[in-house]
Amino acid sequence: MGTGATKKDLFEIIRRQLEQIDGLTAENKALKADIARMKKRIEELERRERKYAAPFSREKRTADPKSPERRPGEGTFAHKAPSVSAADTTPIEWLAGHRVRADS
Repeated sequence: MGTGATKKDLFEIIRRQLEQIDGLTAENKALKADIARMKKRIEELERRERKYAAPFSREKRTADPKSPERRPGEGTFAHKAPSVSAADTTPIEWLAGHRVRADS
């Protein structure tokens, strides 16, 4: 019944296989961790894609946000009506749909 393998040779084969199994188990564990991390990243990207928010508001919100109004002294006043001068303050009366100055 000669296979030529001794008991010592068989133990050596088993030892190498156990080392190989340990290495493959560690590699499998690392790959599963990578897969979990990548799935989490994919979910985050898909969630961001579904949001209809402006790019500046997609991340963390500020703790004390400023109100959206114009601050005093900011901006141009291009559409502001000129102030009424003192010369044009005479009362106006309406007669039959026509404006008539009271002094005329």
